[in-house]
Amino acid sequence: MNEDAYRTGRPGFEEIEDGLYLLKSPFATIWSGVFLVRGSLNVLVDSGCSAEVADGVIMPALEDIGIAPEEIKWVINTHSHGDHVNGNTRLLERTGALLAAYKVVAEKLSDPLPYNRATRCTYPEYSPAPADYIAPQEADLVLNEYDVLAGRLKIFATPGHDSCCISLLDLKTNSLIVGDSMQFLGTNENGGMELAFYKDLDAYKGSLAKIRSIGASNIFASHDYLPAGYSFKGKDEVKRAIDICEDAVATFSRNVKKLMDEGVTELPDIARGLIHMCGAEESAYLFSSMFTAAGHVEEIRRASR
Repeated sequence: MNEDAYRTGRPGFEEIEDGLYLLKSPFATIWSGVFLVRGSLNVLVDSGCSAEVADGVIMPALEDIGIAPEEIKWVINTHSHGDHVNGNTRLLERTGALLAAYKVVAEKLSDPLPYNRATRCTYPEYSPAPADYIAPQEADLVLNEYDVLAGRLKIFATPGHDSCCISLLDLKTNSLIVGDSMQFLGTNENGGMELAFYKDLDAYKGSLAKIRSIGASNIFASHDYLPAGYSFKGKDEVKRAIDICEDAVATFSRNVKKLMDEGVTELPDIARGLIHMCGAEESAYLFSSMFTAAGHVEEIRRASR
């Protein structure tokens, strides 16, 4: 944290590689990463969980490192979950920047309510109520996989956590911003742990293989994950990070099979069992763990046919 931000007690942008900064914006009991790519065309990657965070955290943090609002040219999101996109509108208003979006993110942002309802209504008894209204956001620039934004950020589709997830390779530093595309064992919840969350197991495993094939020199995630953190510098650390994620998937699969072999048949009970076997904590809503458990249940059932 820089000196001005330290004195105010606010989170500040920290330079993690040459021209690449991370701000740990507050979100529930964890933080959600906002990345700044500083160069001839300044880009914000993700926007925090609310307009209040945009106003009270992100904008002052930019000021602390000498960036005026009008110097931000683009905002882009790693995926469409609220803690990554809910600050978009306010940041665009405050900076005059344009919104770039990977095509699947753009589709969801343009009509977000059905997507929110579909997620919350898959397991309605174990989910927060769906929203009544979410304001649509229209992208100024829609991007495809392998497109490059601002001459510097190359897009890779890395679904699994959700269908719209991308990773962004900073071509200048060969650093990969993975957002939530790597889930490790789960998020570090103020010393506890919430289980890894992926909606599509097969896609998630494919994305881990793709991330390995990119050959990044560094990987930066958008949350603090157990057991490894969020920052992985150097080829050995990158390999270790991917290995941890793949090992976690294998561990979850073994644990789910053990539960099923013991006669646990109901998905909520399998999800709770998996949470406890992995040393995680059961959150107020079980739906995210149920998505993860459901993928392993389906994989095990396919293998037994």
